Amino acid sequence: MMQKSLLLRRFSKNKLMHWGQKIITYVLLSCLAYVILYPVFARLMYSFMTATDLNDDTVFLFTKHFTFDNYEQAMEFMDYGLNIIKSMVTVLIYSILQLVSATLIAYGLARFRFPGRGLLFVISIITLIIPPQLLSMPLYFQFKDLNVLGIDTGVNLLNTPVPTALLCATGLGLESGLLIFMMRQYFSGFPKELDEAAAIDGAGSLKTFFMVVLPSSGTMLVTIFLFSLVWQWTDGFYVSVFEPTSDYLQVVVKQVYGMVKVATQGSGTVDVVGQSLINNAAFLLFIAPIIIVFLFGQKHLIEGVERSGIVG
Repeated sequence: MMQKSLLLRRFSKNKLMHWGQKIITYVLLSCLAYVILYPVFARLMYSFMTATDLNDDTVFLFTKHFTFDNYEQAMEFMDYGLNIIKSMVTVLIYSILQLVSATLIAYGLARFRFPGRGLLFVISIITLIIPPQLLSMPLYFQFKDLNVLGIDTGVNLLNTPVPTALLCATGLGLESGLLIFMMRQYFSGFPKELDEAAAIDGAGSLKTFFMVVLPSSGTMLVTIFLFSLVWQWTDGFYVSVFEPTSDYLQVVVKQVYGMVKVATQGSGTVDVVGQSLINNAAFLLFIAPIIIVFLFGQKHLIEGVERSGIVG
């Protein structure tokens, strides 16, 4: 009887600890989600407000005068319908080029043995800690007057998509080091027996890569593509450096605050409150495609990160 009572106590204690850990975990995750989501939620609420609501002390987040005027003005200043198409096409091209280069480089580092292989991998990782601001000036002058192997071509590539496309195609694009690392980790765990079987069948390295490895790497390829897509879409630095006069959303969204001039009752003064509301709407219009991509691609992102070996 005493033994049974002791077992019940232990069971109750273990169950209590289990539920206690769950409660603590959920509380911490809820606090983290609040910290991350609250700014976006606040911007969303403010974007539907009027200047009267924002100046009303009784209004907190939820508006009394719901309006879409802020979105209409933001879309007008951003020329949203045309510029979002331009931005999407350009970012898709950049992402595809970055996917191809990262995959090829990672496969070479993971499956081939050659002198300096480890050094090249370390260099690709080091690029992650180098801020892009440090490289912007030499890259700007390099593309302003293109120099190939010491030969001055006199070609100015600025204000064209070519500089960013070249960086993406050569494995030097935004966060390419991380993409190379993820793919390299995945390819390192790829069964070598498949390579040997393909070699026995007479397949070379390239044929093995395209016919055996790539068809089995669908989840990782989608993950890398989505990561690249998000980073290229939110990149406002390289676009501002190489294409300062472009009308991509990455550039235009920064100009909305300066472009919007809301005069108050003919006084000639700028309505800062009205500007901030329109700026919130412009920000949400800019991140809307990324939110949609995440909603549809979050499963691939999670699976890809797990398979890359970054966690665990």
